[in-house]
Amino acid sequence: MALDDADVREEAVSMGVIQSLLQLIYPDLPYSYKAREVALAAIWFFCFSSANSLDDLISSDVLGWLLFYLNNGDYAVLECTLKILRHLSEVSEEYNRMMGRAGYLSALSSLLGAKSCRVREMAAQVLSSLLLLHPNRVIFVQDSDNLNRLLQLLDPAEGKLMAKDLILSAIMSLAETNSGRKKIVTSEHFSSLKELADSGDFDAKKVVRKLSTNRLQTIFSKIWSA
Repeated sequence: MALDDADVREEAVSMGVIQSLLQLIYPDLPYSYKAREVALAAIWFFCFSSANSLDDLISSDVLGWLLFYLNNGDYAVLECTLKILRHLSEVSEEYNRMMGRAGYLSALSSLLGAKSCRVREMAAQVLSSLLLLHPNRVIFVQDSDNLNRLLQLLDPAEGKLMAKDLILSAIMSLAETNSGRKKIVTSEHFSSLKELADSGDFDAKKVVRKLSTNRLQTIFSKIWSA
C-alpha cells in the first residue's frame, strides 16, 4: 500500500491532508460518527509519522475537540480518540501538561467506569501517564470525585478490575503529594484499597506502605518540633 511509504505520507501531509481531516472532526459540523471515526483513525496514522505533523496538530484546536469526544462520542469514536491521546501522552511532558490544564483528567476519570473494557483500559493508560506530572496530580485531587472514583474501582464488587494495575499506578502517583495522601486516607472508599492490600496484592500493599510511612513521618516531625 502506498501510504505505508513514509515519503508518500509526508507528501500527503504537505498537501494538506491533516487540515482536511480536522474539518471532519470539528464538533459543530454535521458529520456522522462513522465519518469522525475514520477521520480520527487517519489523523492518528498521519500525525504520528512525523514530528512536524504532530506539532501542526497540537497548534490547532484539536485538544478541545478531542475532549468533546471524550465526553460525547460513541464507543468507536472514543477508542480512536483515546488512541491519539495515549500516543500524545507518550510523546512529551508538555503535551501532558496541556491536557491536564485543558480538563482531560476528570473526563478520563469518568471513563474508568465505562461499559467497554477497551475504553476503560485505554482511559486508565492515558490517565496514568498524565498523573506522572506533579501539576496534573494537584489538579486531579482538587475534585474529590476523581480520587473516590479511582478507589471505588478497586472494590471487587464493581467488577471492573480490568485495569487494576494502571489504577493502582495512578493512585501511587497521587500518593506522592501531600494533598493526595490526605484525600486517599480520608476517602470513604479507602477501605477498598486496604482490603486489596490485605488480600496480598503487591501493588496495593506498596501504596498502603507508602501512605503509612508518610503518616509516621508526619507524627514524628510533630513530636520533634514540639
